[in-house]
Amino acid sequence: MAALLLLPLACAVVASLALLVAEADDVPADDDLAAACAHAARAAGDDGAIVVLPPWTLRPLAALGPAAARVVGGDGPAAALLPGRFPRVVAVVEPDAAPWLPALAGLGAPRSAQRFGAVDVLVFDGGGPARFDLLTALPGARVDVDGRPCTTPLERGAVRGHGCEGDDAGLRVTREHALVSESGRLVVRVPEPRPGARVALRFDDVALGDTLVVAAGHTRAGAERGRAMIVDVVVDDAVVASLRRAPSFFVEPSRAALRAAFVRPPAEDGEGFRATVIDTRRLGGGAHRLALVVRAAADDGAHTTVDHELALDAYVPGPGGAR
Repeated sequence: MAALLLLPLACAVVASLALLVAEADDVPADDDLAAACAHAARAAGDDGAIVVLPPWTLRPLAALGPAAARVVGGDGPAAALLPGRFPRVVAVVEPDAAPWLPALAGLGAPRSAQRFGAVDVLVFDGGGPARFDLLTALPGARVDVDGRPCTTPLERGAVRGHGCEGDDAGLRVTREHALVSESGRLVVRVPEPRPGARVALRFDDVALGDTLVVAAGHTRAGAERGRAMIVDVVVDDAVVASLRRAPSFFVEPSRAALRAAFVRPPAEDGEGFRATVIDTRRLGGGAHRLALVVRAAADDGAHTTVDHELALDAYVPGPGGAR
């Protein structure tokens, strides 16, 4: 019932965002884009996130300079991971971005909007910071394969993670950019386990709130050649959710020609990398043990290669971003 009551508000937000950019139908001038990106960087601050739309555009990344490190994905799967994660979310919106604007509706109406020629900059209250963020917490995780710890620290540029030894040598769980939709994004990459094996990421003292958001899906290579995998979400040794992800890859529905180019279309159980919101109110507040355990689906063929990966992301929304 609550969702139905919120539907008119969501529609109004989408309509308002579309009107903001409806008049901007020409190619942005370099000076306008530079001014827009400078404003976006100031508005985001050191702890905010920046979204560029359309998500495949590259010009703003160059114009943002060092602030490009704060850019997060802006297509549907990525935008679903924004509410409650950052204190502020700033969108740099170029012309022809209308198909991607509905994905930002979860942030509500922008608190400010400013136009620089053909570029709009929208500033949203993000509702964060998150109580727990997988991407920042991964270096401190305990990673194991069937209980065998992976203790080799990995650090190369922006890549962080854990390497395994012995029989599991070559298996790496890392935080790095991966192609999980039309645009790459920062995720935790987990190789496809051997049949019957489980790769676990374990965290202590995780402060839970009303919800836990877990996103999972295949990378581009895994979508074409991998197999279904399952993520068990375990809190204090009890499985609170099991997320099955068939090999599929998200492409914006409006880009029909690109969707048709894929060998393996989206599967029946979902459109590739996507978020699931888990109700954790029954678990109570305070600190909990959290584990994300990845295993291959037993009914989906033989093991292939560790080049096929599952991409993970997860966070506990802050108090201003309840889902």
